[in-house]
Amino acid sequence: EQMDAALRVPEGRQIDPRLSHDGVHFFLIPSFFTTLETLLDSDENFTLVVRTFGSDGPAVAQAIAAWAEECPHPRAKELAPSLEDCYFGRYDEAGSFSLRRIPGEPQASTEEEEAVILDESAALLLMETGPRCMCISDHYIWWRDHSYDPGAGKPVWISLQPALSPHHIFFDDNIHNDATD
Repeated sequence: EQMDAALRVPEGRQIDPRLSHDGVHFFLIPSFFTTLETLLDSDENFTLVVRTFGSDGPAVAQAIAAWAEECPHPRAKELAPSLEDCYFGRYDEAGSFSLRRIPGEPQASTEEEEAVILDESAALLLMETGPRCMCISDHYIWWRDHSYDPGAGKPVWISLQPALSPHHIFFDDNIHNDATD
């Protein structure tokens, strides 16, 4: 009940349909955008990387773009992602990870339609060139086929040059305090 009330679009308020898929509830919690404004106020160089095992990356990117278009903050538009900022994260049989740009149709995910564009080093470099926002739909099947081992999940890259490494902030819709998850 509390969550439903917190996510409800105030009655009579018109909002961009990318921010509310049913016209009744916000797609992303409003405090998420408050957090983004606070980060922008800090003048820190950061990259927002939204990670999911689902297929909602493009919808999240569109919601963030809608917020950035309407937000009065002078730097908000720097975070506005496009579908070109949406990637599939994929492991190959040897366990090497790469990012592949999501094709024009967000639902398309066959190997033939994906083009490898970034290896792990290039992915880290892209993530460290902020401010920007990108969405990565990670490789659920790889994680599942490796018994949901944390090491087979959503990889996190950390630069060996701490002065260049941004501060990582993670948002997860299904986080548990469980070393095996």
